[in-house]
Parts: sequence; C-alpha cells; structure tokens
Amino acid sequence: DSRGPGSAIRVRYGFHATNSTISQNQVSGPAVEYSQRAYVTISNSTIAFNAPGPGIGLYGPADSDFSLLVVLNNSILANNAQNCLSTSGLRYEGTNISSDWSCGIGGIGIGNPQLLPLANNGGPTKTHAIPHTSPAYNSGVGCFPETDQRYVVRDAKCDVGAFEFNDFTKVTITIDPTVKADAATGQAVLTGTIKCSRPDYFSL
Repeated sequence: DSRGPGSAIRVRYGFHATNSTISQNQVSGPAVEYSQRAYVTISNSTIAFNAPGPGIGLYGPADSDFSLLVVLNNSILANNAQNCLSTSGLRYEGTNISSDWSCGIGGIGIGNPQLLPLANNGGPTKTHAIPHTSPAYNSGVGCFPETDQRYVVRDAKCDVGAFEFNDFTKVTITIDPTVKADAATGQAVLTGTIKCSRPDYFSL
C-alpha cells in the first residue's frame, strides 16, 4: 500500500511476480513501472485498484536500444485508473484478463473479473477473492506453481490471478431410512431433507 508520487515498484532490469497481489497503491506512476531494458514476468498475479496511476507501464522514452519484455501469464489487471500505460514489450501467455482495452486486444480477454474487496482470505497476505461466476474461474492454462497466493492447491482447471476459488457450497442430503418399497411396483418414494451452506441452486 504505497502512497505519493512515483510508482509502487520500479524495475530497472529484472522482476518476477508469481502468486502476487499488487493492490490499492495510491501513486501517480504505474504500480509496477519498468525501464525499456527490463525483463518482467507476472504470473498468476492480480494487479488491481491502483490509482491515479496505471497498473503497469514503461518509464522513460523508448530508443533504438529498446529491449523490453513483459510477460503476462494467467494474470488479472483490473480496476486500475488504467490497466496498462502502453502495450510496449507485452507478451501474453496462458489466459489473461483486463477490465479495459489499454492492454491490447490480442492474447488478453476483456471483461470484469468480479474481484471482491481486498481481505484476509487465508494465507499470510491479503487477496482479492473471485466468485465462481468470474471469467477468471477455471480459465487458467498451465498455471504454475500448483498453489495460489494463500497456498491453496490449484485444481486441474486452475483460476486466473493470485486466488484459487475453493469456497464451494456444501450440500447435506439426509434420506429417511424407514422408507419402504411398494411390493407391487418395486418403487419407493424417498423423503428427507436437503441443507445448503448458503443460498444456491443445483439439480438432483
């Protein structure tokens, strides 16, 4: 949670963020700012709610020695004042989501990832949880490492960003054990109760 002029993170040469949440920095520059000679990788991370500066961006003008490479892999950039300052040097791997068009249109999905407020969702640091209705849910490709920022194990259909959804509705079905079958038809009418851990719907 940085405040003031400049950026929250300034990268001159190399930077690697995995399972990271970079959020709520009130800085005038990009939350993650990099030079034209930097190699940056952002994997399974969430960069969100940074303002008034953008989420990520280049500082200084590009020249003939331009060698910038910024790899976005299974990451979310959302709800920043502007998600990407420019598309210079950007390369997309896996599935990425941006809530605006500033990061380009090739290799990144445009939409609202439905991030929930920054909170203690388990693990050592705060994260932005996602609901199962988020486009980030189960849409990651080749997520690595095998756990999220909270050390929750990612399933075979991993989620995009630093948070792996695991807050599934729990359903308890209790069937009356005294039910008897009709001797003529062999059929029985089951009775019992269904209890859900939250309001939800499903099919039986």
